[in-house]
Amino acid sequence: MKKLWMALVVIVVLVGIIFGWLKLGYLKGPLAVHEGQLTMSQLTAPVNVYTDDYGVPHVYAENEEDLFFATGYLQASERLYKMDIIARAVEGRFAEVFGPDLIEDDKYLRVWGFYRIAQNVVNNMPPESLEMLERSCAGINYYIDTHADDLPVEFKIVGHEPIRWKPEHVVGYARLMGHDLCLAWMPEVIFGGVLDKLGDDKARELYPVYPDTKPYIVPQAPENFSAVAEKIFVSEQRIRALTSAGGSHIGSNSWVLGGSMTKSGQPILSNDPHLQFSQPATWYEMHLVGGRFDVSGVTFAGIPLVILGQNQHYAWGFTNVMVDDTDFYVEVTDAEHPDQYFYDGKWLDMTIHDELIPVKGADPVLFKVRETHHGPIINDVHKVLKENESPPIAMSWVGNYLSNEVQAFLELNLATNWDEFSTAVAKFWIPGQNMIYADLEGNIGWRPAVALPLRAPGTGLVPLPGDDPQWDWQGFVPFDEMPYQYNPDQGYIVTANNKTIGDEFPYYISAYWEPPARANRINELLRVPGKLYTVEDMQEIQLDYLSDHARDLVPIFVDLLEELDLKEPGLRSAYEALRSWDYVMGKEAVAATVFNTLWVKFAYNLYGDEMDLIGPAFKDGFFKLANISIRNAIFLLEHIPESSWFDDVSTENIIETPLMILERSLKEAVADLEARFGKDPQDWNWGQLHTLTHEHPMAKIKLLDKLLNLNVGPFPAAGSGTTVNNMEYRMYDPYDVVLGPSVRHIYDFADFQKGGLSVLPTGQSGNPRSPHYADQAQLYNTGQYRVMPIDAQTIRNAGYKHLVMSP
Repeated sequence: MKKLWMALVVIVVLVGIIFGWLKLGYLKGPLAVHEGQLTMSQLTAPVNVYTDDYGVPHVYAENEEDLFFATGYLQASERLYKMDIIARAVEGRFAEVFGPDLIEDDKYLRVWGFYRIAQNVVNNMPPESLEMLERSCAGINYYIDTHADDLPVEFKIVGHEPIRWKPEHVVGYARLMGHDLCLAWMPEVIFGGVLDKLGDDKARELYPVYPDTKPYIVPQAPENFSAVAEKIFVSEQRIRALTSAGGSHIGSNSWVLGGSMTKSGQPILSNDPHLQFSQPATWYEMHLVGGRFDVSGVTFAGIPLVILGQNQHYAWGFTNVMVDDTDFYVEVTDAEHPDQYFYDGKWLDMTIHDELIPVKGADPVLFKVRETHHGPIINDVHKVLKENESPPIAMSWVGNYLSNEVQAFLELNLATNWDEFSTAVAKFWIPGQNMIYADLEGNIGWRPAVALPLRAPGTGLVPLPGDDPQWDWQGFVPFDEMPYQYNPDQGYIVTANNKTIGDEFPYYISAYWEPPARANRINELLRVPGKLYTVEDMQEIQLDYLSDHARDLVPIFVDLLEELDLKEPGLRSAYEALRSWDYVMGKEAVAATVFNTLWVKFAYNLYGDEMDLIGPAFKDGFFKLANISIRNAIFLLEHIPESSWFDDVSTENIIETPLMILERSLKEAVADLEARFGKDPQDWNWGQLHTLTHEHPMAKIKLLDKLLNLNVGPFPAAGSGTTVNNMEYRMYDPYDVVLGPSVRHIYDFADFQKGGLSVLPTGQSGNPRSPHYADQAQLYNTGQYRVMPIDAQTIRNAGYKHLVMSP
């Protein structure tokens, strides 16, 4: 026994030593340098970096070449692993480090062709844009070279080296974001799958989700398109998990008030873009000063310009336009012409791209991407079984066209007035954004930064015949014919992914808009008679948790439930909570818990049985695009209560009604809540069920999370995807928060030099050991902000850490 105890002690000591070595030694990773001096041979003059109390660098360079070199170096020092994931997504090189399981994902990425597109853009790029990217990439690669023996912890865990950056990675990143923020193709896949598998009547009853748009006039889906749709959703789920681009309400809030609306008499601009929460945070904050530049705000690490922010003249913000920038075409081929397609009466050769995919521990895989003039063939990735073969389907996407968003961002960073801002916006095509504007002269404005395809009348929500030229895009709407607002009479502008352009606009924009809940609520709060608004009011609006969607749907539910004799205590309590609710989804709100669980159960009972007939990934994809069910359910309840969607196809000899589906859903919701929290409804607090965790991709390995504290959270969360303070959960995997404000910005032009108010969900750094890994989380979760100054004297005298980069 003595020997056994001695052996156990030795084992425990050894495990402790190994654990400590991992945590404190090998796995610690390099911390970014914020003070002192660094010597860099590629600089031509000293660069001064003042890093504030939250790790945000204010970079002062004597010329632009050094400014962008330093920018690349600083971004890599805090976010290199996330940048490497992005570079691998751009090239389609995940299998190279993660093995054969990701071959199909690499194929899918290469079909989208982000790197091929980027090569074309770089080859046609203006010299000043290319030189800037080359300097930024040189800074990134200098960091990689000087830290080859001590890379960030994730590289040590996975056991690979980072990709060296080139301008193509920066441009490809912009195109990848175009993919991530493009959800307009999903309704086309969904309606095509429904039409193929469930028939025309079902598709048309689902279609009134978009009652204010032209109906589709192509009444036939491609043969077996539902099988193709299922495979597309499988690939999308996997890719978006890798790049942290999940969620369905991928949009934003923005509004700008003119001086007539504010207490100070000067504009106030507010913006909070909604993206998937992840760790590290999506955005990287920077202030860049050198040459022509003096600009502050947020960017994506790897991109050397500010994407959202302010310079010394104006501020700007973004929301997603929700433009329909994608169409699918069913190409005509046959066995005698496998790499040709029939178009306008003749056979044409496809363009063939031979893609060599490196694979960890295996031979490289050669993959052939076929492309027509419409775009790449998307269903070559997953070969559907022979007996279920579908025709080749090509994807036409604005992102495949030649445009230069890098030059657009460069000009946005340098603009000094509305005209220069507008000139920059005209160059921006992908991803389509509503850009709001305010300047020191008191002007406010809005422009859609988007390429809007010119389509045949009636083009809609199912794949189109590829052999008929009438369905091809006929170019793009000229920029000078696009709508805009400049100092509107109403004194303010709101964009929240809602329909922003009236029916008088002659061109088709989209059949895919966010439900108007957030936009309605923002407008409601900005239309208080006689009120003059302050920055504090803007903060309250950004943090608002009233759900306009619940305000529309709950009265319908309550009216239906009044027909039932709800004697069971739990059911009665749930009904009473809904009946007396103020529609505010606070953390303590019992009614918010009841409503959200009831809504999810109701939506699944309404649509889920039909979606099961198509496939599990398709079903998840349908509920991922929550906008369809949110808008269509209300439409069916109010206008088509006899709709076949209410009937449960899995039951026999009974046709379900809306009331029967609602009663079933209420019972399921209450049973779920009682199983989770007990029978006392006072314990059904929304913040207990609805929590926010910022997940690091490697935290799925529990030992690593324990060693390194990779995840940030969980935190109780209010709201939902239909509140201004968007805290979206996945309907197919409720109720954890997955998406919301990725940064909050407010710019007050009464004190513009002070700088904007800003807050990130977690922090600047991607290093778990950094004090700036999660030091903004408390501010974010409690609705607080921090100032990001742009005045040079204020910054130099603030006591910030000071780093000198010297030649």
